[in-house]
Order: sequence, then C-alpha cells, then structure tokens
Amino acid sequence: MATEKFGFMLIFWNIAGVPFTYAHATLYLANHPPSSYRWPLYYNIAIYTLLLGSYYIWDTCNSQKNRFKQQMAGTPVLRKTFPQLPWQTVKNPQILYTQAGPLLADGWYKYGGRKIHYTMDVVMALCWGLACGFGSFLPYWYPVWITIVVLQRAARDIEHCKEKYGDEWKEYEKLCPYLFIPVRYPDLTRSSLEACWSPFIPIFSEQVLMCSMCISGIDGTVMECNSSSRVEK
Repeated sequence: MATEKFGFMLIFWNIAGVPFTYAHATLYLANHPPSSYRWPLYYNIAIYTLLLGSYYIWDTCNSQKNRFKQQMAGTPVLRKTFPQLPWQTVKNPQILYTQAGPLLADGWYKYGGRKIHYTMDVVMALCWGLACGFGSFLPYWYPVWITIVVLQRAARDIEHCKEKYGDEWKEYEKLCPYLFIPVRYPDLTRSSLEACWSPFIPIFSEQVLMCSMCISGIDGTVMECNSSSRVEK
C-alpha cells in the first residue's frame, strides 16, 4: 500500500475520506443557524490569515520538492497554473548527493522542517473547525484524524529513509534538523506513536459517530448536536 503510488491508500481516501470527512465542517454549518457561528470581524480575519498563510507554506513546500525532482531529472517544466506563489522554486539549492539519489537540503526542508507541509495540513484542517466554533466535536474530527495520520506517516517515512539511505540519512538530518516545525525534538517511531494514540481512537470514533447521527438525524430530521445531548428541532 505504501509503495504502489496510486494504490489502495490513496484510492480509498479519495473515495471515502474526501467526500465524507472533508464535509464535516460544512455539514455542521449547513445544519445550524448563521447566528450560531457569527464571529467578530477580528476572529474571521485571524482564521483567514492563518488559513492563507498555512496554504502558502504547504503549496510552496510541495512545489520546491516537485521542481527539485524535475531539475534532477533534467525535465524542468514551469506550469502556469493558479496560484503562482513566490519561492516555489529554490534556485541553486544545497543538495546532498547519496548513493540512493540526491536529496534537497534547502528551502522549507532546511529552514521550516522536513514535514512542515504535514503541519500545514493540520493547521488548515483546524481552521475549518475554528470557523464552526466550539459547540460540537464534529468539525474537529478531521483535524484530529489528520494529525494522527501525518504523525504515523512521518514515522513510517523516517523508517523508510533510514533503511534506504543508511548512514547518509544521518548526514541529511544534520543539514535539515527540523521535522514538523523549526524546533528540535526526539525522532518519531511508529511504535511510540501507536502507544500514545491507541487509547484515544475508540473515544474519537464514538464521538464522531454520535455527532454524525445528531447533525443529520437517523430519521431524516435535523438535529442539533453537542457532546452530551441531542435536541430535535
């Protein structure tokens, strides 16, 4: 699943995750009166600023990686798609040449973190929840879920890179010492992460199931949801 590119993990998520999980915040807003999520102007500005800022980092970080791969393959193609943002290409980047291939040791990967685009995934998801307020757990199910996913995926990637690059990966970690944010902390391992989050998964699953039943209503009626009760309107 992890090596076949467009394989089960990606296909399943695009079919099951995107239409149902991404819509939680929208479903919450659609089933509640606008007065329940009418926030002050400064709050809305703060959320939009955070969302746009995190999108900028996410977009340019992925672009730097993709264009670096094109440069190394000798096939750089500048696509004129929207949006065209500053720093999508690192000019004359620092490169670590290894026996398994070149590694980009510059740009966001050096100064922000090797997985800072994962962090921005979480921040953007959190913005969707913050736009809904704090009346239900449902809008926050996706931020919680994506946090678990990126932590597990990052730990899996680290294990794969250590196996692929060997001792040269240690040199790369010295050049790009940060992971999710520009702060140093111990390495992630799959076993340590699974031990931390496994007790909480049943709780999160029960909460999102209850909130999903509340917001849509089993019998088709519109329900109002909080973490402990359901009130039919």
